[in-house]
Amino acid sequence: VGWHSEHGAGLSSSAGVLGAVACVVTLIAWFAIVFTGNHPAGLWRRSAFYLRGRVRAVAYRLLLRDEYPPVGDDSYPAELTLPEPTEPRDRVKVFLRLLLAIPQWIVLALLSAVWAVVTAIAWLFILLTGRYPEVLYGFSMGMLAWTSRVDAYVLLLRDEYPPFSLRT
Repeated sequence: VGWHSEHGAGLSSSAGVLGAVACVVTLIAWFAIVFTGNHPAGLWRRSAFYLRGRVRAVAYRLLLRDEYPPVGDDSYPAELTLPEPTEPRDRVKVFLRLLLAIPQWIVLALLSAVWAVVTAIAWLFILLTGRYPEVLYGFSMGMLAWTSRVDAYVLLLRDEYPPFSLRT
């Protein structure tokens, strides 16, 4: 998962209708990959579109960007780059995907509480000083990157197991 942001820019219960559609698309893709080894391109693009939009919305919602995110694939400073797979997928890894994601979800669930507190503190700093403290910004960026890597893995967009890392 590649990142681009002009300022250094998990699937969750807040994913909404588009998130539900992405989950259904992923379920259909899971069966396709497990039985054929290939991810139907249209299904891959649908999930990638959802995740790119989610990254933009989360970046805005968690104060990482001031500009309201566009609907669709218009340019935005916080972007997620996902190369489309060109080779057959590993059926066993896809078959076990949800099981393999459990450790990531546990760690991210714990860190998400910290992320919420960091965002609240950052909001106060921004309100009082007009600046997002660099250390808080770096943590939030790292969390956005990590959760997006895990989401891409769970949505079957990437086969590489996401590192337990806040690197962007």
